[in-house]
Amino acid sequence: MVYRWEKAYQKHGLSGLEDNKGRPRKNMTKSNKKSKLNTPINESEREELIRLREENRLLKMKIIYEKKLQALLLEEEAEARKRQR
Repeated sequence: MVYRWEKAYQKHGLSGLEDNKGRPRKNMTKSNKKSKLNTPINESEREELIRLREENRLLKMKIIYEKKLQALLLEEEAEARKRQR
């Protein structure tokens, strides 16, 4: 393996050691990222964003409620087992 690297270096120099296999990288510069963020959203997108945020908030509340309910049920079961002994 090292032999191949040495041959590639001798033949092509530093560029011979570059790995050209695999998927090429995407060209995502900072300007490309910013241009996507700076585009204004229309009214329907704004309404959907508000709806999705509210749905997300409700789902988080539901998860918290279910975790607390589960903890209470486990606690009651543990107390019932203690009483039976």
